[in-house]
Amino acid sequence: MKIFSGIKAVNILILLSLLLLPFFVLGGKYYVGGDDMRLYYVFPEKYVENFALNVVTDNTLAGASTGYASVAYFVPMLWVISVLKSLIPVNIQNLMYGVNLMLGYYFFSKFVLLITKKKINLSLILASLMYVFSPYLVGSLYKNQMLNLYLLSLLPVCLYFFYSGVSQKKYYKTVLSVLAFSVFSTTLNTLPWSLAFMIGASPLALYLFVENKAIFFKHFVLWVVIFILLNGYWMFHLINAHLVADGTKDTLAYYSSIEFVTDNLRVTSGVARLFNPLNIIFYNMTPGLRKFTLVDIVYVFPFFVLLFGLASHTYKRKLTLFWLAAFLLSWYLFSPNMGDFGVKAFLKASREIPYFTMFRNMYDKFALPLAFTYAIGVYWGLAKLRERKNAIKVVHVVFAVIIANGVMGYASSTRGDNFLTKSFSGKFNDDFINLTKYLERLPDSAKVLWLPLNSPTYLYVEDSESNYYFGLSPLRVLVDRTDVTGRFSFITRDNLFQGEKVFDLISKKAYKQVGDILKSQNVGYVVINNLPAPDSLKSFLYGGDNHPLLGIQNEAFYKEILGSKLNSFGSRYSLYRINDKYLGNTLYLDNSDDLVYSKKSSSEYNILVHQGADRKLFFNEPYHDGWELLSRSGEKINRYTEKRNINSWELPYGENSYKLEFKPAQFNYYLFRATAVFYLILIVFVTRTAYLDYNIAWRQKKK
Repeated sequence: MKIFSGIKAVNILILLSLLLLPFFVLGGKYYVGGDDMRLYYVFPEKYVENFALNVVTDNTLAGASTGYASVAYFVPMLWVISVLKSLIPVNIQNLMYGVNLMLGYYFFSKFVLLITKKKINLSLILASLMYVFSPYLVGSLYKNQMLNLYLLSLLPVCLYFFYSGVSQKKYYKTVLSVLAFSVFSTTLNTLPWSLAFMIGASPLALYLFVENKAIFFKHFVLWVVIFILLNGYWMFHLINAHLVADGTKDTLAYYSSIEFVTDNLRVTSGVARLFNPLNIIFYNMTPGLRKFTLVDIVYVFPFFVLLFGLASHTYKRKLTLFWLAAFLLSWYLFSPNMGDFGVKAFLKASREIPYFTMFRNMYDKFALPLAFTYAIGVYWGLAKLRERKNAIKVVHVVFAVIIANGVMGYASSTRGDNFLTKSFSGKFNDDFINLTKYLERLPDSAKVLWLPLNSPTYLYVEDSESNYYFGLSPLRVLVDRTDVTGRFSFITRDNLFQGEKVFDLISKKAYKQVGDILKSQNVGYVVINNLPAPDSLKSFLYGGDNHPLLGIQNEAFYKEILGSKLNSFGSRYSLYRINDKYLGNTLYLDNSDDLVYSKKSSSEYNILVHQGADRKLFFNEPYHDGWELLSRSGEKINRYTEKRNINSWELPYGENSYKLEFKPAQFNYYLFRATAVFYLILIVFVTRTAYLDYNIAWRQKKK
């Protein structure tokens, strides 16, 4: 009992240390930037207000025109961040990172104890730390720090509650599993990682099915049904967009198109054959080493412990074999570079299996299931070695060194020791704030072009303490306005490579054609960023060491694109109208300017047309049949059929007030309310049932 109490105290100390670790690693600042921005830790309410609820326009952070697609799956997680930020006066990013580490460690150990029916011991503590600080996670999830980071703890949580729900025949635990996944996973956003984990861990699920056939099926069906009901508010739009033909590719059609698959096969082929520290099972913490060094030996060691445990393990042989299948499957999918056959098989799967191209960066997507199954194997190896008391002490010391190295790797990756992640005080510089306030007051909804354009579609902005944010533009989130910053901002559903065309046209000095593309993209304003990019970023931004993309955007290009100057914001930013000949508008009349409109939301506009104006109305957004024009009396206005695949209407005489709305967006009112009620019902059910279950267990223990 004394030993157990000591182990329990060590376990509690580790949990507290994991909770506090990000505060020591990151300090008081936020670490933001990159494709994921991570500004949701600073402005969660703005994300919901100006981005996450949009279903047809303004639903991308890079400025691309994606058409009808809901991004509301971000809302539950953003709501959690917002509540935490309002209740707890600490750096929320640090807090959530710490809770993630703590719960990842705790529920990994809980899951292992559940399937092995053992008690916690030092071997399990080391294996759990091996999972949390796995080098495969250090080089992927911790380095990128996107919202998929929280799958580290969430997937073991869901697996534990589902497994215990099935094995103990308790439905409330299965409900708790799907509730946690629906709130914290951002579902479709992290699908490649969560689905990769499900694939890698599928043999363990098969083992659970074999052991509990009838009850497993009931719990699985319950999980799926509840998931659909909890996520119908965004799944409705995903399915509806696919079922309703509208002249453009929907999300499902886009990601299964020949163009998308072909481009991803090219990327997959290159990544799969890449020999680098992330793409080999014996992870090398020091990229560039060409010899078999101590670093390699240290990371080969756990593998041999794993093999020893497998070879000598007799407890639950069936479970061991199912675990081995999960480990080998995760290993292969993580690194298919096992000879030419491995790569060919992965590429064939990418061609033949719908949406398999989501796993193109396989060493990133399958890092989590590999770390999970690897750590389980390490636990079994350590548990068997415990019988050899002389050897186990040395083994524990070696593992302590490995984990310490993992902690240092975690600190290095999380702190952002790469040029994409920068520390941020939480407030932008005054010039940028004044610019955003000015843009927010502009009456129209035209896009903003940033010059000079860059390849990764990033913006660099100083904060109030001379640090700077470097990532996708925050304008969409901060002021409800879409902007164009680089290559990927020009993407449309039907043209993935229009950004490449724009840079090619600029290099050929075909500035008029560039202007026409800007007009078709509804660009109305241009911001000149007078602040030179830091030297460390220029190669990344502008196409290489000689910065060719910066060089082609010369004075002649600016002269062709710029119109009248509107304002200056300190020495950093200058705001212009675009040249009048390239000035488009969101809503306009054919050969007439007698129109005034106001944008009520991304899916609704109020329009006032002069009585004598031209009677053909055009809407400069991606075409969709769901856009309907209604008169003041509610009468539906017929489309102007001469312009196919263009949002246009023939206006009747005698009417001057109209409302333009996207019909599918009206379902949001009912979908969100129904989802909220269902969440409430399930939370009450889980809370009440868990309380009763606890009381019964307590009484039985007391007896």
